[in-house]
Amino acid sequence: MRQVLKIIFSLLSVTYISTAYAEQFVSVADLHFDPFTSCTSKPCPFIDQLRQAPVNQWPSLFAANVTDVPKAGQDANYVLLESTLAELKRVEGSPQFVLMLGDMLAHYFPEKYAKYSSDKSGESYQAFVKKVMEFLVGEINKTYPTVDVYPVVGNNDTYGEDNSSDVKGIFFQEIAPVWSSLIKDKTVQSSMQNQFSVGGYYVVSIPGQPDLQLIVLNSILFTKKGRGKNIFEAADNELDWLHETLKNIAAHHQHAMIALHVPVGVDVFATLRSGTIVEPYRSGNEKIFLQIVEEFSDSIIGIFPSHFHQDWFQIMPLKNPIIVSATPSISPYFGNNPAFKVYDYSKQTLQLENFVVYFDSLKSQQWDLEYNFKMISAGKNTLLENMQQLQETGDFAERYQTYYSVSTASIAKYWRYYWCDVHAVTAEAYQVCLQ
Repeated sequence: MRQVLKIIFSLLSVTYISTAYAEQFVSVADLHFDPFTSCTSKPCPFIDQLRQAPVNQWPSLFAANVTDVPKAGQDANYVLLESTLAELKRVEGSPQFVLMLGDMLAHYFPEKYAKYSSDKSGESYQAFVKKVMEFLVGEINKTYPTVDVYPVVGNNDTYGEDNSSDVKGIFFQEIAPVWSSLIKDKTVQSSMQNQFSVGGYYVVSIPGQPDLQLIVLNSILFTKKGRGKNIFEAADNELDWLHETLKNIAAHHQHAMIALHVPVGVDVFATLRSGTIVEPYRSGNEKIFLQIVEEFSDSIIGIFPSHFHQDWFQIMPLKNPIIVSATPSISPYFGNNPAFKVYDYSKQTLQLENFVVYFDSLKSQQWDLEYNFKMISAGKNTLLENMQQLQETGDFAERYQTYYSVSTASIAKYWRYYWCDVHAVTAEAYQVCLQ
């Protein structure tokens, strides 16, 4: 019976997202690619082989050396990378655009390199990171040769330690031409490269949709864990840039999507673990960010974060409510199944209408449709209307609890903490909801 329902869900999902009045875009997050998974000795001959080989030889080298599927608690390896890209091409071969929401590199990447490489110098490490990025971009471009892919900086995407950002530094300058090659139009590619090289953020127009702008932020600059030279000044500069960018968008009667890695609000997992409410952003940055979003809420059609590796959403309680829709990770590092999302938005109104989630079951090692959001909610016209149907109890709440960790474990035991996160953005509002 379960297999029959899955087939029905799949057919309905394909029928829905293929309407003539909708556009689709894909969202992928937290790949956390780990090239060290096959290493068993120190130093590791395979890593030295990768270091010395040109990037165009890496696929054959990985195919010969990496054959196992990663398990829960591990990051993505070459097998999962290729499986994910094949599934992306199968289910949505030509979307309007693709979001890559940050954290290309594996957890503890610097430590693993120091452990397995025979050359532990800083120059060698930076060269290796750049080659990994070039390899990943090459594989993504093979999947989407004609579709623009927009990358976002994650806390692991750096030449330094986790959460470090060297504004106007060598990482952004060297990675800008690599990541910008994911954009196919040369003029837009050049614009993205020039903007990104300064601080890791940029704005672009969506192809064929001149009234829709994509704002890509470097939210690491806003976080309490963020570190780097002049990072407080850099965060202020980015927030000023965001305000001016949204002001310009509003003046031209356009709309914006905002993509970023670390979201504003409450980190529920960290809150449960520490026993006190944990917010990722520094209080001043959070306040200004929320003020900007409030001021231009009628121009923003959605905010798309990642970072927590889970599948969740939030409705910012503003005069014009804004959807915050997170994408779960490809990496199964925190025990969740790998997954990605395909969104549906109206060509006419530019409003988000639906999304479907595809996941790779670690048990069956097979990609499949996990769910169609419109089918598990109330089936209204827009995504916002459907999200607003979530109650503390009922079938929708039970499905949310299951799908949050991509069908690996229910969050029902701590449901109140997660329920409050849907509508409470600040620590104060969250505390009131809990009480």
